[in-house]
Formats: sequence, C-alpha cells, structure tokens
Amino acid sequence: MTPAPQHGNALRVSEVTSNLRSISYDFLHVLEYEMGLAENTNLDMGTTIVSVDIDVGHEEVGLRNQGRNDLNVSSFMSERQIGRIEQDALPILLDCLDSYDMPATLAFRGQLFDVSPQSAEMVLDRSKYDIGGHGYYHKNFIDLTRLEAEHELEMLQEGMKKFNLVPRSFVFPRNGIHHLDVLRAFGYSCFRSEGGFPNNKMLIEMVAGLCSIHPTFYIDQRTSLFALKRLTDVAARKTCPAHFWFHLWSLGYNVSTIQGTIDRVFHPWLAYVDKLRDQGTITVKTMREVAESRKTQE
Repeated sequence: MTPAPQHGNALRVSEVTSNLRSISYDFLHVLEYEMGLAENTNLDMGTTIVSVDIDVGHEEVGLRNQGRNDLNVSSFMSERQIGRIEQDALPILLDCLDSYDMPATLAFRGQLFDVSPQSAEMVLDRSKYDIGGHGYYHKNFIDLTRLEAEHELEMLQEGMKKFNLVPRSFVFPRNGIHHLDVLRAFGYSCFRSEGGFPNNKMLIEMVAGLCSIHPTFYIDQRTSLFALKRLTDVAARKTCPAHFWFHLWSLGYNVSTIQGTIDRVFHPWLAYVDKLRDQGTITVKTMREVAESRKTQE
C-alpha cells in the first residue's frame, strides 16, 4: 500500500521554517538598532509610534468590487478574504489598545467608509486615535498618474467627510511612495516612509514639506515579544522614535488566531510600554502628533 501523503508533517515543516525566518528577522533588527541604526532626532525622550494599515476593512468591500480590485491589495488573497479577517480583527485590536489608553494611527482605505459605515463609527468616539488615509481603492501610487492620484485622494476625503474626519496622516498602499506634492496639496502633514531592509530606521525627517516617519519594525503573528520590548528599550535609551506597523490582517486568519496574537504579543508589550510611559522614559504618539510636534519645533 502506498503511504498517504504526510500533509501534516509538511505543514509543520513550513511552520517551523516560517518561525525560524521570523526569529532571524527579529534578531537582525534588534542587533542593527543596538549597533547604531537608531538616530537622534532632537526628541526629548524615546517615542513609540504604532500605525495600522486597514487595507479592506470589511467583507462587503470585496463583494462590491467582485474580484476586480484584488491584485491592488494582495497577490495571494482576495479582498473579500482580507475584509472578512479585518472586520473580525479591528474590534479585538481596539479593545486591546483601549485597555492601555494607547493612541495609534489607523490608516483607513476610503472605500470602506462608503460601503461599511459601521467600521468608521467604531472609532469615532475614540479621540486618541489618528484616523489616517490609505488610498481609496488601495492602488499603488507608483502606478498612478498625477490626475489618478488626485482622484484617489479626493474620493478618500469625500468618504471621510461624511463622518467629519479630516485625515492628516497618510500610509501609501503597498508602500509605494509617490506624488508627495499631491499629498501635501490635499492637506496631509505626514506619511510613513518605505519599510523593509535597508529602509527601516528610527528616524523622523522632513521630505517635500511633509514629515516622513520611517518605519522601524513590522509586526505579524510570528513576532517575538522579546524583539518588541528590546526595540522599545532602544528607543527609550537613545531618545529615538520606534515606529511599529502592521496590516490588520497580519494578526491572524480568524478570531481565534487574531486573539492569540493579541494575547501573546500585544497585551504584554503594551503593558511594558505603559510601564515605561508611567516612569517617564518613553512617550506614545500618533503619526499626526509627531508631525504637529515637529512643526512647532521649526
């Protein structure tokens, strides 16, 4: 008899490989910042910044687009799949952030406000959150003409205007940094710079009249608590910004795995950040607050 395929073993090997890559990613980042990638940016104390990409936000967005916009968001999941994950993840994340009174920048895609208003209403009474922009259809700005970029931003602002929201922070879809002059013309004050090696830094700088806040570290469901705490320590010790970011759907693929990531990583990490904040060795700011404080220094 031919043995049955060992799918379980293959999955376990794949999971181990992914975890090893995650450990290497975490260790290399901690080592690089410890050795000198942390740059002093005239901050009074270390600053923790959290920004969240909400690429779809709700399953209904994917249903509305009928697969035509899938590749603008992901090359391996449909908008509907990502939207279903994110509509589960958002309230879980907000509950966690609220429990530590932790401000964050939530970068929303504009179409969500037209298709699922309840997602916007979920954050309206939480004044500590910076509601930023993330395009309208989540198109890569590198692929857009100037007129197309203007149209994306115009539709985004029209959707948010229904809820009296005026975005000032921007996260470029697919991290495609382009059309900064258009972004500034629409009243934005800051954006998250491109991430990944070698762009990850502890750095805030002015670019094209906008506050460019470099990402420091990407969080997903395999991230180690050790790395988050050590990078927070580096920011506190060197009085630098530590900008942590993630896609909402990177926390897990269902309620159980999302809650697991929140319980294993976010609760203990944010409790640690809160402790340092109480001790006066670190502060927590949104992207918008960073830009506003930078402007007052000029």
